[in-house]
Amino acid sequence: MAAHSTVRRLLHWGGVALVAVVALALLLGAGQQIPHRPTWVVIGAAIVLLFALSLTESALVPIAFLPLYLISTRAGLGGIDLSVSDLALFVAFWPAVLLAPRPFSPTLRTLLWLSATYQACLLFTLIQNPYRANYVEWAHEWLLISGALVVGWTIGRRGYAGLGLSILLACASVLAVITIVTGLRQYAGGDFAAVYVTSPMPMHKNFIGGIMGVCAIVAWLRPPQLKFGRFTPAVLVLLLVALAMSQSRQAIVGLAVAMAVVAVRRGVKHPRRVLTLAAIPALGFTALTVRDQLGETSASARFNSANQRVSWFADALDIWAHQPFFGVGLRWWYTDRFANRFQPPNALLEVGSSAGLVGVLGFVTWAIGSVVVTSRDRSVYGMIAFGVLVDRLVQGQLDIFWVAVTASLPFIILGICLGARAAELDRTTRVSHTGTAPAVDNGVGGSHRINVSAAEAGAR
Repeated sequence: MAAHSTVRRLLHWGGVALVAVVALALLLGAGQQIPHRPTWVVIGAAIVLLFALSLTESALVPIAFLPLYLISTRAGLGGIDLSVSDLALFVAFWPAVLLAPRPFSPTLRTLLWLSATYQACLLFTLIQNPYRANYVEWAHEWLLISGALVVGWTIGRRGYAGLGLSILLACASVLAVITIVTGLRQYAGGDFAAVYVTSPMPMHKNFIGGIMGVCAIVAWLRPPQLKFGRFTPAVLVLLLVALAMSQSRQAIVGLAVAMAVVAVRRGVKHPRRVLTLAAIPALGFTALTVRDQLGETSASARFNSANQRVSWFADALDIWAHQPFFGVGLRWWYTDRFANRFQPPNALLEVGSSAGLVGVLGFVTWAIGSVVVTSRDRSVYGMIAFGVLVDRLVQGQLDIFWVAVTASLPFIILGICLGARAAELDRTTRVSHTGTAPAVDNGVGGSHRINVSAAEAGAR
């Protein structure tokens, strides 16, 4: 134990020293670039300041950037083609990975190893298809999964799970209100089609649906430190209304399946009500609308979402046939090698056409392994983690999987829940051994102590 504690301290202070050296190097570089690139210097100075503050609180940057994780607008920084969400996640990842509380929980370590296994399977397509977008997307996918998990873990393990999830729900609620207002204006004009938001930022219906779905799972299961209290059901209704108005069938199916498996797995009080009132009607409605679209005979029917997806599926299989084992490369639609340039709206077809059978094997291993690992914990936080993962995997078979916000947000929430659960178990262990709970998460990272008698500790 002493040797393990020494290693942990060395790793911690090694990370602190590395951050300090990087900050000093950035400051020296900024001093030279002020006359030439003032905008970049200001951005760099802000990043250095955040990193410096992270030395006192490792969760500061991940928490401060929580609203940014929900923004899909392009960052517009010179020649960098990144969404605001991806850029914020990239910046938050570094203080999180260097200063995050250690050790990681067994569940988090398993998830990270499963993600690494998938990434290793992608190395074959990197070698087979050497071009820039291939390499960039490989790192991007790792950030969307493993990076998001570590960022979320830092928030939860440091005792800020309640605050973090509350901020995400508050931001999602704002987007829900904007969606509902836009939809009501649209309905007033006699147009009852799916709602697409244009202001204050463009939001596709599937983007809206994806955010509403995963956040609805959090509001439905109501973790104890959530700050909305009695208003949580109202937040849930708000999110569900926005989801319905978006008419995102993929998000509706994903949420319905997630609620069904969580209800059965956790043993909620009335699982049949969940299945009867939520999951089955949602799945039935979606199946009917898809059947109607596939059965249309008008001239424009081939361009509706259902028929268009069938066409894209066939085209993706044709492209996959060029390199069955290793694929034609990640982000192949950014190249000029094929006449069709589209991102396949199905996770398996995208991975298959990009990384071949080897990539599909890695993806399936990661997906199934992750579901099995997260399903073991039946606590509130454990079931939220399980639910958002199932939601994302199901939705990803009906829509684009590797995309900003909708890919990373579920894993940020998953990481927060894993960190919060680890903090709960750590407090329970310390109470049973010492009779004192060192820090109770009050939703804002607070740390008031609770003294427990030896008899009470044993009873617990």
